[in-house]
Amino acid sequence: MTNLYLKLTLAMVILTLLPVSASSNEGRGHDDESKTSMGDFFKGASKQNGWSIFYEGMTLQGKRIEIAGGPHWLYMHGGGCASCHGEKGQGGFTPMMCNKKTPPISLKALMSDEHEHGADKEKHTPYTIETIKRALEFSINPAAERLDPCMPKWYLRENDFRDLLFYMKSIGE
Repeated sequence: MTNLYLKLTLAMVILTLLPVSASSNEGRGHDDESKTSMGDFFKGASKQNGWSIFYEGMTLQGKRIEIAGGPHWLYMHGGGCASCHGEKGQGGFTPMMCNKKTPPISLKALMSDEHEHGADKEKHTPYTIETIKRALEFSINPAAERLDPCMPKWYLRENDFRDLLFYMKSIGE
């Protein structure tokens, strides 16, 4: 528990040091520069490891991804993104013990110019790699607003985060 407490404390310190801007692409479309950096980001990524994290909440090596918050059953019994967002990341499900439908989470859906959340039609700035990481770790959207309390906080190593996004890119194509 001490290890988790230290990680949470460090995460909060880092969060306070992050720039307030929600996105480096705010107010403009995704240009060639962001596509190039996206290609660089995915260098060496493992789609198989990303699949394992997305579906099972654990790496190919069998290491469970640490989480805090979210549905108690997910923490107790395991599972990954697909447990709440569907096998193709399409969203539209209301997870057990939650009261809101999940949004689509393919990389294409998250990084589009308008990302809608279910029937709410709530729109916000497109996600970037950085804001997706913040959403996973701190459960906040690009506008730094809290996501639904059912969204767990996931503690991913850098290569596991890259692999997960690489897999999420493939489910939206």
